[in-house]
Amino acid sequence: MKVLQITHKRDEDGTPIVLVPLENIDKSAILFQEDYDLLISFGVDPFWTLNANLVLARGKLPIARLIVDAGKLQKVHYKDSDPLNLKRDNLVIVIGGSARSSTREKLFNKPFRVRRTVKVEHITIKPSWETTS
Repeated sequence: MKVLQITHKRDEDGTPIVLVPLENIDKSAILFQEDYDLLISFGVDPFWTLNANLVLARGKLPIARLIVDAGKLQKVHYKDSDPLNLKRDNLVIVIGGSARSSTREKLFNKPFRVRRTVKVEHITIKPSWETTS
């Protein structure tokens, strides 16, 4: 059985973050812990891929759009041009998207099936200032 290792740690500002490895490339998406928890509460599984410079859940749901709740005719831009940086402060909503509904509406109105069983393992890394006594 494949094991998906999700890493929980703090960024340089001390903010809790999560690194979610992508299934189709050897890289991870990074986002704030609170946004990760929100996605999990919505029923979004952490099996993500990178496709056309978008991090997608279930191969169809753009994670960035879910985080900022982008609506009709709205598009998400990345301040640093890195589609793997899903920290909320890196995501900007702009007018001009082609979506006919919000991504959250799609999530809640259309059932999605989990493709396979994968064990999810959470790893917590404490910052150096918390590990010294």
